[in-house]
Amino acid sequence: MAELMDNFLFRTEEEIKNKLNTDPIYKKNIAHEVIDVLNYLLVLSHTLDIDITEHFHEKMELIKKKYPVEKCKGNRELYDYYHGESTKRQDK
Repeated sequence: MAELMDNFLFRTEEEIKNKLNTDPIYKKNIAHEVIDVLNYLLVLSHTLDIDITEHFHEKMELIKKKYPVEKCKGNRELYDYYHGESTKRQDK
């Protein structure tokens, strides 16, 4: 995971998009790192006897309830904000 994240550290979103659009080797390296992470998660899930499909769908249902589309689409606010318990998110 750290090797994947190294590709994005200290870069703006614009810099990342530009590099992805202009450097096919950079994009391929990221793709390979994503596959490494996916492979690790698949092996770990198998070892721990976790049904990925079942838990994926379960988690997506929880997310839909936690972040209702009609309130959250296009917004970057935290969960509590949508439930009237907090103020707007503070980006660091």
